Amino acid sequence: MSDIQSSIPPIQQVVAAATAVSDGDLEAAIRHRIIGATPQMAPHVAVHHRRQLEIQAWLDGNGRSAAEWVALDDWPGSFELGFERIVLTDPQRAFDQDSYQELRSHFLRFAAGR
Repeated sequence: MSDIQSSIPPIQQVVAAATAVSDGDLEAAIRHRIIGATPQMAPHVAVHHRRQLEIQAWLDGNGRSAAEWVALDDWPGSFELGFERIVLTDPQRAFDQDSYQELRSHFLRFAAGR
């Protein structure tokens, strides 16, 4: 991940609330780019597209509703079917070369203003 970010400097990150709790695991090279954590919806409440809603709540609450963004996640059920702003990873392989290339293409497109 830090390799992608070093090639495209303006990338900022918002992490999932669960990740923020254990941020000791975050790579030191990216920690300075983290600008917030998504709100965590009550886990006992049944909600469709939970992570997508958490992301949108953070964007709306921080004046970034129109921002370019992409989610990196291994849980497709938390996003609308066909949602374009997600790079899905395989939970068994985690962040592999395919995920890296797909995420990089999103960032390059954002950097080009498209």
